Amino acid sequence: MAMEGSQGPQIDLDQFIKDFNALKKKSWEITVENRKLVNAESKELAAGRKPGVYQLEAPEPLLPTQDDHQQNQLMNYTIQQYEDWSSRKRNKSDKKDSGNMQDMAKYTYDKELNKLHRDITIQNKYANGGSIRKVDRNPKTGKLAIKDDDQLVKKLARDMDRTATERYESRRKEMERSGVQNASIGGGYINEKNKQFNEKLDREMPQSP
Repeated sequence: MAMEGSQGPQIDLDQFIKDFNALKKKSWEITVENRKLVNAESKELAAGRKPGVYQLEAPEPLLPTQDDHQQNQLMNYTIQQYEDWSSRKRNKSDKKDSGNMQDMAKYTYDKELNKLHRDITIQNKYANGGSIRKVDRNPKTGKLAIKDDDQLVKKLARDMDRTATERYESRRKEMERSGVQNASIGGGYINEKNKQFNEKLDREMPQSP
C-alpha cells in the first residue's frame, strides 16, 4: 500500500507534464497555421487581389517537414524562453534599422570635403603653376576652409545633396526588403519604430531642387 501511495503523485506529475506538452504543441500548431494565413493574405494584397476567406481546419496527415522539425525543437523550450528569444530578435532588427542620422550626415560631409580638396589640389597643380589656392586645411584640426568662391560652395552643396539622396534611397530599399522579410515570417510589415525612422528620414532629407 505504501508503494501505491508513493506512486500517486508521480503519476499525477507525469500526466501534468504530458498535458502541458500537448498544450504547447497545440499552441505551436495554431501559430504556424496563423503564420501561413498571414503570408497568403499578404501575397494576395501585394498582387492587388481581394483576400480569400480561410477556415482553420484540422490538417491532413503529412510527411515530416521543416515546420515539424522546428516544432520538435521548440518543444524543448518554455513559452517564456521562446518569447525572450523573439524579443531579442526584434530588438536586434530595430537597432540595425535605426542607424544614427547624424553619423551618416557627418560621414557624407567629411567625405565630400575630402573629395573636393583632392579635386582642387589637382587643379592647382595645372593652373598658373600651382599658385591658385582656394581650399586650405588647418594643420592642427585637419578641417578644410573654403575661401569665398561661389562655384566651390555650390559644387560642394550639389555633391553632398546627390550623395545624401543616393544614401537615402539605398537605405529606404534596405528597409523595404527588411519589411518584406518580416512579413514572410509572420511579423507583419515594418514595425512602428521603423515607420517612425522612415518618417524622420523624410523630414530630415533635403529636397532636391
